Amino acid sequence: MTANRVQSQAVRVVLTDLNSAVVEAWRAAFADTPAVEIRKGSILDAKVDAWVNPTNSRGRMDGGADAAIKRHLGAGVRLRVQRAIRDGFGGGLPVGSSVCVPSGAVEPKFLIPTPTMAGSSQNVSETLNVALA
Repeated sequence: MTANRVQSQAVRVVLTDLNSAVVEAWRAAFADTPAVEIRKGSILDAKVDAWVNPTNSRGRMDGGADAAIKRHLGAGVRLRVQRAIRDGFGGGLPVGSSVCVPSGAVEPKFLIPTPTMAGSSQNVSETLNVALA
């Protein structure tokens, strides 16, 4: 019998946003957390293993960052997201949950949609949905 050693790697979190105010708020909030890197820019330029993206519970990927990611990775990513939501959650991924699907690309390898809202374009500014996601 042989045993394979799995080399552990530190998890690196890269928070990326186009909005300067969001980036500055993150820098203040994570100033004492060296494992969190803050970048101003597009998630599409982040060279990482996985993208975690805000979405709706149905994985429609029809607006905002979702739509940009779908255009970048191709329409097949939406089908994989919706299939994972259908198979694992009966078609509606609850806020505070997520799924991990292959992106279909070399980089990132995975997409982790995390709902901040039930339906597209829902106003969640007066909710804790983003914190839960």
